Amino acid sequence: MSDEPNNPGGQPPETPAKDASLKAAPEQWYKTGGFDEAHQKVLSKYATPEEAHKALVAAQPLIHSKVALPKEGASPEETAKARREILGKLGAPDQADAYKLDEILPAGIRANPHYGEYRDELGKILVEEGVMPGTLQKIFDVENKLAGILGQDYETAKTEGVKALKAKVGGGDSGWKTYKEQAAAAATKFGSEGLAKLVAEEENPALMAAMHELWSYSLREGTPHSAGESPKLPDSGNRPDMFSKEWYDRPQPDAVGAR
Repeated sequence: MSDEPNNPGGQPPETPAKDASLKAAPEQWYKTGGFDEAHQKVLSKYATPEEAHKALVAAQPLIHSKVALPKEGASPEETAKARREILGKLGAPDQADAYKLDEILPAGIRANPHYGEYRDELGKILVEEGVMPGTLQKIFDVENKLAGILGQDYETAKTEGVKALKAKVGGGDSGWKTYKEQAAAAATKFGSEGLAKLVAEEENPALMAAMHELWSYSLREGTPHSAGESPKLPDSGNRPDMFSKEWYDRPQPDAVGAR
């Protein structure tokens, strides 16, 4: 048997005729609309124009909620405006009332006669800077916590100071009463009635001792001021710093009339 192919005359085999019903693959839809390469790249993610349209409709809320970032070289005013728009989208109030300052500011501040001015100025700054109300509340919570700790420290220090000062003054309750009255007299003479009230009622030992020392040098009977002359405070010289350990340890002037 011959190994030659069954091809009489050595003619090339006939190519089968193409089916006339077969058509070329259609061109992708996104290449037929005159879109540039960048747009084609985006649209190629969608199989049909209908899918692309649905995606565009669904993205409208996000598109319209976007804000423009300040461009390079933007003016301070443009940067501030863009920043404020971004913070506004995040929930920063555009009215100071949203911060409820009358509720969260400490009572001591609200009692001040200038509180209204302070509150309005603070509210303006908070709005301009886009501070979130929750952030402001957290700041005040920490501040109030710290104030409580400092208040406890102050009361402890005051109690210990009063105890030490009473021991130096001597004379029991009567001596302490006279000492306070003399300190308050100096506060009234050289300060104000408000200062004298602090000395008499607050019993701040450092303030009380300072006022009594002023009384001792200027108002005690026999001093120049008691004789109608202008008071002259002594030269500090080598005297210990006021309220230092050495200052507390020095001999205290007697409270006149205490004994």
